Amino acid sequence: MDALLGVAFVAQLPSMQPEVVCLHCAQEFEPVSPRTSRSSSLTGGLPKPGELPMDALGMPMASSVEDLREKLRECFGVPAKIFAKLLLPDEEISNQPLFLEIDAGQRETLHRHNELSHLLFVSFPCMTSEVSSLDNPSVSSAEGADPLAKVQCFNLVYVLDSRRVSRVGKQASILLEISKRVSMSLLAEEEQTAYVSKEIRRLASVQILCDSDSETLPAGLDTLVAELYAGARHRSLRSFNVNGNHLCHACFLLKEEDVPAADQTLAFSCDREALLAELAKHSAAVPCFAEVSSLVAAAALTTSFRELVDLLNLPICTIQKAAQHLVQWKKARVVDVFTEETRVALIPDVDTSAHSLRSQRFQALAQRVAPAMDDSSELTFEEVAATFSGGQQLCEIKDYFLSSSAFEHILEWLLAEDLLVQLATYYHFLPSSAKQPAANQNVSANISSEIREHFIPKLLSEAELLLLASRSSNAEQLLFLCRFVAGFARAHQRTDSNSFARLASQFKWDNANESDKLQAANALITSNDDIFVPYVCRR
Repeated sequence: MDALLGVAFVAQLPSMQPEVVCLHCAQEFEPVSPRTSRSSSLTGGLPKPGELPMDALGMPMASSVEDLREKLRECFGVPAKIFAKLLLPDEEISNQPLFLEIDAGQRETLHRHNELSHLLFVSFPCMTSEVSSLDNPSVSSAEGADPLAKVQCFNLVYVLDSRRVSRVGKQASILLEISKRVSMSLLAEEEQTAYVSKEIRRLASVQILCDSDSETLPAGLDTLVAELYAGARHRSLRSFNVNGNHLCHACFLLKEEDVPAADQTLAFSCDREALLAELAKHSAAVPCFAEVSSLVAAAALTTSFRELVDLLNLPICTIQKAAQHLVQWKKARVVDVFTEETRVALIPDVDTSAHSLRSQRFQALAQRVAPAMDDSSELTFEEVAATFSGGQQLCEIKDYFLSSSAFEHILEWLLAEDLLVQLATYYHFLPSSAKQPAANQNVSANISSEIREHFIPKLLSEAELLLLASRSSNAEQLLFLCRFVAGFARAHQRTDSNSFARLASQFKWDNANESDKLQAANALITSNDDIFVPYVCRR
């Protein structure tokens, strides 16, 4: 889940200020503190447990002086004290969904925006004051705990990038449901065993250093937060054990729109041989290991998932699922298939100087794949950038390189560095700009009842159908134009793609050869340039 920035747990003990108890986030969002790591208690560096007074729960109490001195100063750009207070609302709005958004807006002035300028907090705050009430003696007698020493409220918070996710979207709804489910389990454990209160004091007295990539994490609330972060980050099905008593199942579902199209392919962001070695090393933990490995070995920028069905002898849904796993692991991204006619361009404002970081990485690539690059290994990044920056077709760019292998390596590297974009061709359908059609007494003769029933009135109007009929010499051309308008022009689908070529191949075009059908389709569209206006967009 790319929008996820981190997971935090905030709580408040009696007669104390709200605290950020533990936090897990990506490395670039590490909190500001001299003694913290990616996942740590937020009051690390306190005196040792033996030096602290004991509370009614038998747990060491942190010194308020040391606590103020050593605790984290900021969480996601917000002062830790304010962060905790914001996410622990009054009782009137507790025990229900809470969405909080801190957004700098779209306009930038002297204050430049960054990743922390657009924050969305998704949570389900829980008020436990009724559990800790003096009117509930069964809890204190069962655990030997003073009710006044137990936690009053807590909140498990997902921190998201508000530019990538909406609070009314599916991702936010999934995370809210998981936060609620885990919070209810924590609430039940707090009522029975004062688990949350004990964990808060444990984290306040012992500095906990753990990493989500570590194979062994210490059991406790900090481990739970780290697992919740990892589950959301990798969008997987996970089970969380709360204090060994409550088992919560959480499914970080994939969105339907995340499923790649059959006419797309993968662009890898890492070396394939290294990726295959990494997959083999962790084969037992890799879902669909055989299918994922086969896809890594066979995928190419010029081969769609649909074409890989026959090559790998796998169903299209299995290939798409394997591709999803690679995208989730940040090893690849989904792109449109590249053809000989695909136009590409370099993104603007790229530093191509010899001392730039990308130039150094390009030289490292050239040295690593030198045998496959031939004499192209002597190319500089500045020369390669100039070659790809003209908006030319790939067949034209390929001629600048001595070997196709060198061209493919450089093309994959530019995509992995996110430097290259496709210039896709689309068409507007503008019937209002049509010139006076030539007199044709037999316009309606090409309009069959099947065409009329399928396209009118949902896809075309009667006037538009008559206009297209006047531009067609037979019923087959009319059907092609109707499908082109409905499936490409108005659906904003590119025409320099395999799907358009497949549409053109379904018609006879006066018994033209397969290689000439696409050319005949383009010629028909070009001859009607008054109503079909091309335009180019970056992909």
